[in-house]
Amino acid sequence: MQFRDLLNNLGAAFNNAAFEFLSSPFIQDAERLIGQIGPNSAPTATLAKDYPYVEEFIKVLSAGEPKKIENFIDQILWTFLEEKNKGFFSNEEVFTYALKLQMVQRWSLLNPEEGTKRFKKLHNNIRTLI
Repeated sequence: MQFRDLLNNLGAAFNNAAFEFLSSPFIQDAERLIGQIGPNSAPTATLAKDYPYVEEFIKVLSAGEPKKIENFIDQILWTFLEEKNKGFFSNEEVFTYALKLQMVQRWSLLNPEEGTKRFKKLHNNIRTLI
């Protein structure tokens, strides 16, 4: 299973516990995760060992601030990529570098001023088409 999928599974389990109207998510290890991850849940020592960031992730998800959630997920992914480096200019090093560049590019796009500029440009482009 991909690392990003693991994070998505944790988020889906949290949302299932936080929002009663959601149906049970179709995720791997659902029985284990759904019972231990939620706004008022505490993960077992085994789950915390498998996912060392899970307690902090629950706190961040509980705060309900999308930008902080995204930053936390990116921080976890960045750390994961750092740990996967196999040496100077190895295939893994080049690939992780490319992924990090994509993350940095996305962070720059999340800048509110730049977002406003892009929105206004898009809006003007649409208006000229009408």
